Amino acid sequence: MRVRYRRLLALAGLSVAMLAVSGCIGNRMQWPEQSVIEDDGYSLAFIELDDQGELWAPSQVVRALERIEGANTPAAGAVVVVYVHGWNHDAQADDANVQGFREQLARIVAGERVRPASEQRKVVGVYMGWRGKISKILPINMMSFYSRRGTAERIASLATTETIYRLMTDAKRNRRTRVVLIGHSFGGMILETVLSQALVGFLLQHEESVVEFPADLVFLLNPASQSIRAKQFVEILARQRLRLYRTDEDDSIRLERPLIVSMTSAGDAATGFAFPLGVGVKGLLKSYRSYGSEYCNAATSQRRYYRRTPGHIRELLSHRVFAEPLAEPRDRPLSLEDMAAGVDVRYDPLSRVQSFIIAGTRMRFTIQRRAGAFNDTPYWIMRVPTSVMPDHGHIFGAELQELMRAVIVITGALEPDSRTLMIHEDGVRPLGIARMPNDAMGVLFLDRSRRIYAVSPGIPTRFFACLPAPAASVENSLGFSQSGRTVYLGRRTPEAEDGASERIDVIRMQLLDDDTLVDQQMRIDPREPVAAISFDVRGKRAFLASVASPRIDVASLSAKRTKTESLLSVSGLSGIAQLLYEPSGDQLFATDGVGTVVRVALGAGKQRSEVVARDLSFPTAMTFDAERNRLYVATRGHRVWQIACTSRCTEPELFAETDQLVNPTSLLVTGDGIVWVGDSEAENLLCFSPAGELFESHNRLPRL
Repeated sequence: MRVRYRRLLALAGLSVAMLAVSGCIGNRMQWPEQSVIEDDGYSLAFIELDDQGELWAPSQVVRALERIEGANTPAAGAVVVVYVHGWNHDAQADDANVQGFREQLARIVAGERVRPASEQRKVVGVYMGWRGKISKILPINMMSFYSRRGTAERIASLATTETIYRLMTDAKRNRRTRVVLIGHSFGGMILETVLSQALVGFLLQHEESVVEFPADLVFLLNPASQSIRAKQFVEILARQRLRLYRTDEDDSIRLERPLIVSMTSAGDAATGFAFPLGVGVKGLLKSYRSYGSEYCNAATSQRRYYRRTPGHIRELLSHRVFAEPLAEPRDRPLSLEDMAAGVDVRYDPLSRVQSFIIAGTRMRFTIQRRAGAFNDTPYWIMRVPTSVMPDHGHIFGAELQELMRAVIVITGALEPDSRTLMIHEDGVRPLGIARMPNDAMGVLFLDRSRRIYAVSPGIPTRFFACLPAPAASVENSLGFSQSGRTVYLGRRTPEAEDGASERIDVIRMQLLDDDTLVDQQMRIDPREPVAAISFDVRGKRAFLASVASPRIDVASLSAKRTKTESLLSVSGLSGIAQLLYEPSGDQLFATDGVGTVVRVALGAGKQRSEVVARDLSFPTAMTFDAERNRLYVATRGHRVWQIACTSRCTEPELFAETDQLVNPTSLLVTGDGIVWVGDSEAENLLCFSPAGELFESHNRLPRL
């Protein structure tokens, strides 16, 4: 019986081995002789890499470059699309990714044929293949995760970096040519790694403020890469303050756009479950650390970033995608021009959320920036509904292709009469100003980058500290108040993705000479949305103005979580846009943001209100000089006003006027009467003498 059992086991093992061998896909070239296919309207070149990340045949690169050069006509340019496949795919002619990519190229050709003949561009596709699958037998392929992941990491090396960079730069010899890169699964990881390496070298080589990067748009579809890569890439873009813009040929129109768009399916079990499981087992014996505020981002756990992919890390997500079927689907695909004509761009000034709404053939898409997102770089990361991208592998379906076309339209990536500019935005973007400890004339200002900088008259701007986590974004900042070494920052935080409810997060910091020490983090639950907030630092109170009415509530800052209590309703205002608490007189100043400013005395529970000004044109910021009993009010445009306020307030007088101001949103007066004005829109921090003379402008930040 035992002998028979052993024979059966041996026979079963032999059968499995023979099956595996018969289905094995060897480490060999798939296109050893002719690596270029000419089809109706496009050329498709194959470039293959072996398991060690080396080119099988450098001649394949030469043939691909020849096709790009031949298609790159001076008058029209060309469209070059590079695709890097992922796990369980390769470069065989019958592979599903090869067939899907050919269909994608055919759609681009169809889009070109609707143009006038003289403006039609030739299309060149480059398929970068590697042994992403090792067998034709599915169970064996599913067990090849570690093997193929290791191969993909080796491929993301020098040869691939050189090849992709050469393809881009050769194509971009003609400025009218457009270059789009696409990576899927492990191919997304390869492309992300290659681009980050190429970008760092490119930036070090080009120190000027405005440069042209040789790629117009990059898609990463269900990228199977560790989030720690994306985190580092986002940090590089943030530190360099890089923005990408699409401009027309004479730069008269400039629209911000992404360089990379990473899309992960909400139903992607491969990156959502299998990837963290597989990587987690491999990383059991690795050493990790916790992140502090030194990186100026919301990251906390290095282990979490090691195990998960970018589409599954909330702090990295920059945009949300909604899709709904059209009530009346169209019977034919829309051209890019027709889709562009129907784009609806919306902006909510309260939440600072921009949305793009665009209809395709079957579906209407909304691509919306996430409120309070930390990642506001040209690296867009988003989750996609399963109705558009069902799972990890279905990336050539009609719905996803339509969404990609929508992204191409809103970014203008294929528009022939435009340029893609990469700009170092070194200008200051102050959201709040506080006094600098041990410096009578110096101030600290909170920049939109989540960094705090120090500046004094005659001294260049210098980095001071990072805002501590978890305050991922500061764009929704509502207050930045300071007394002595204690600073309070308030920030509006959506409670739900749809923004229907919100809370106020308050960070209390103790300022040191060269760092920031977090003392306490608190939460305020307001009764309704908040338009403005101001702090009584000494009294540990927060005053909150309602969005919907001229009501002011108050909340104690003595507990980690608190609710607001009704304080008063300001007569003379229909609503409140800015709020300022002045401690020496225990008084509040409020403005409706249109033209009226009101003072409210709070002492001894006897609230008395007084209209300070009625005809100021759109007040945007206020500060009070307690030593001189003077209120300063900045207005939209170029002006700052002063109002003497003792027992009563006088008529406003013009304090300063300069075209270096556009929309000032922060004001502070130091003890010597110097007035600081911050303007994020103009990217300026101005310093005025007590007489209203502009004697210093700080408009550049040091690169970190």
